Amino acid sequence: MSKYWQDVRYALRQSQRSPGFTAVVVLTLALGIGANSAIFTVVEAVLLRPLPYPKSDQIVELQDFNPRRVENHGIISVPRLQDVRDQNHVFESVAYQFLVNSTLALPGKLPERAQGSGVSGDFWKVMGVQPLLGKTFDASGDTPHSADYTVLSYGLWQRRFGGDKNVIGQQITLGGQTSTVTGVMPRGFDYPSGTELWRTTHFPLWQITNRGDASRFMAAVARLKPDVTLRDAQNDLTVIACRLAQQHQQTDADWVFRIVPLHSALVGDLRPALLVLMAAVVLVLLIACANVANLLLSRAAFRQREVAIRQTLGAGRWRLITQFLTEGVLLCLAGACVGLAIVIPLIQVLVSRLPKGLVQPEGIHVNAAVVAFTFSVCVLTGILVGLAPAWSLLRADVQTTLKEAEVRTTGLSSYRFRGFMIAAEVGLSLLLLVGAGLLIETFWKLQQTQLGFNPDHVLTFEISFPWGSDPIRLHRFYSAVLDRLHAIPGVKAAGTITRLPLHTFSLPRTFWLEGEPQVAGGGMLAETRSVSGDYFQAMNIPLLSGRVFTETDTQPKAPPVILISKLFVDQYFPHKNPVGQRLRFDGGSAEIVGVVGTVRGQGNDLQASPRAQMYWVDDGRWPNNQFAVRSSVPPETLIPAIREQIHQLDPNQAIHSVATMDSLVGDAVSQPRLNMFLLATFAGLALLLAGIGLYGVIAYLVSERTREIGVRLALGAQRGQILRFFVGQGMKWSLGGACAGLIAAGLLVRFLRSLLFEVAPYDPLVFAGVAVFLGVVVLVASYSSARRATLIDPMVALRYE
Repeated sequence: MSKYWQDVRYALRQSQRSPGFTAVVVLTLALGIGANSAIFTVVEAVLLRPLPYPKSDQIVELQDFNPRRVENHGIISVPRLQDVRDQNHVFESVAYQFLVNSTLALPGKLPERAQGSGVSGDFWKVMGVQPLLGKTFDASGDTPHSADYTVLSYGLWQRRFGGDKNVIGQQITLGGQTSTVTGVMPRGFDYPSGTELWRTTHFPLWQITNRGDASRFMAAVARLKPDVTLRDAQNDLTVIACRLAQQHQQTDADWVFRIVPLHSALVGDLRPALLVLMAAVVLVLLIACANVANLLLSRAAFRQREVAIRQTLGAGRWRLITQFLTEGVLLCLAGACVGLAIVIPLIQVLVSRLPKGLVQPEGIHVNAAVVAFTFSVCVLTGILVGLAPAWSLLRADVQTTLKEAEVRTTGLSSYRFRGFMIAAEVGLSLLLLVGAGLLIETFWKLQQTQLGFNPDHVLTFEISFPWGSDPIRLHRFYSAVLDRLHAIPGVKAAGTITRLPLHTFSLPRTFWLEGEPQVAGGGMLAETRSVSGDYFQAMNIPLLSGRVFTETDTQPKAPPVILISKLFVDQYFPHKNPVGQRLRFDGGSAEIVGVVGTVRGQGNDLQASPRAQMYWVDDGRWPNNQFAVRSSVPPETLIPAIREQIHQLDPNQAIHSVATMDSLVGDAVSQPRLNMFLLATFAGLALLLAGIGLYGVIAYLVSERTREIGVRLALGAQRGQILRFFVGQGMKWSLGGACAGLIAAGLLVRFLRSLLFEVAPYDPLVFAGVAVFLGVVVLVASYSSARRATLIDPMVALRYE
């Protein structure tokens, strides 16, 4: 141990002798280690840390899929979930949940929208989390006409009830209905994400018996029995799906069940992005290591006599290697401490851009796992950067070194090693630049995407009523709201829709052309939405043929009519006029009266391909409506007037989810923007380190060969020849690294495929542009450093010798 402390003290003295050199090394390592620690902090919290539920590895998401449908989000119907619950042999408990936003009205307080989830009684068994206060409800609340119970989240309990422990048993009003508070969940329980209260559910008879699309609106979760594997559960569900397909051929023929661990379902598409960023910062760290190794090799040339003397005095090779490794580890530890200044702000940027539902923001912080990771990176990096000078110095001949008056060179092998390090830095930088270039092009393509509507000067908000509300009353209320909106100064158009683009997803529905036989697994698929008022005018969605809805279409006895999108026409009516055609669906038929433009944006995702769309006249059957208001003034200025008008119509009603369409579009590209920004930042950092490293190596070669340059100039060599020689050395190393980088990029860019949009992974323009840009940077770095050789005065250089 005493020898170790001697090495530490000696390493500290070495650092103090060259404060400038130490500062450069520490800063270089800080950039690499700090970036790695920041990204790992997020990766650990999102990908590696288990969910905060007892035995969370046994909780799975049960998804229902139809291979004919491009996207259906795994939503399951009430009857099929009941079948799984009754027939399975692998689950301890099966539960459902779905969105039930409600207006919370408390005496003496303004009404407030509360994000709620309707859950079954077994939901609490699946999650396994006990309430902080009171109790949860059981399966008796799932039956029709049973009492209504509510469990509060910790945040809602604190904010609206002041943390009052007497809240248990209180009667509250949710959406005009009375509900009894039975419990309060502990802080941190947040499933589904953002839920503020959980309520019992009372399905009407038609939802319990209907196996069609109209009853498909729930997400399902289940807890596996002990010792049951995912494969066992999947096999059991496959048997159930086949049995249901035979029993209900008309509705269940094409549907299959799939289970996914809940953690994987929540992480979703974020896993590839995080892994790509983690790989990027590892490459940055490798480039930093190569830079530091080159710097230490340069300094090693001036320590050859020191090492030779220590060997003569009896120091063994392992003793000297330990000394250099200690110096490397101490430099890395200093770099890690400085890197902490990078970690905190970078974590904040990442957390602000992460999708909701993965982990609470306060859960992403530097913890013991991150500290252990950072320490391990420090030690490993210290070993890597310490071995380079140790290997170089210990290979030198002791007697030759002691005989020389002054050491001028570190040998041919060291020269080749430096060249290899430069080539590696350039190759890794090119790999990162290619990835960044592809993501930049992806983001640009997203920005240029035709949305099918104009988001400028459009305000959106939502009003929620409980399920089972009187459709006639809802229709009248929403009509009155639209009338009042049109009367507000600055409002140009206003309308409602059941699901706004870029806000929530819409499930497809099956239709048949009238006259065609209705066969199992057949029919046409289209997203369905209901609209009212001047929705198409408010969103600037063009009418391509036919007409839009009129007041006559909203009358109770008016014949059903629909509008379809241009993509619907392209898919199902490519060679005839669809206007006037009739479509049949479960329970009736409707006439196509118009064609409107196709709207892009499925569930806050601009990268998803648009689908055929169909619009119905809103008749009040959908309790939650979203409003689109186009204005001639800044849309945010309309919010107070809108709240006042809604409050005058119904003092117990509140608006929520208030946002501009511009902000929704911005949110839709926030994740690609973050991916692009971070990878481009890391690529730029890598390129900067590679450029500095190349500059430093050539500068050292110039200083190391000062006498040789002086002799050459004295013998008549032209300064341009000297310049071309050193620039050529840098370009030669860089060319080898660039070729290797291009090959590596060609092999690895396929892992970026899931992050790209309308961009080929092997886009020749990106590869060529990156190669040219990198070549310019390398040329500038080489020329700037090699130019020093042309400034050497041969008389001064030879006199110095």
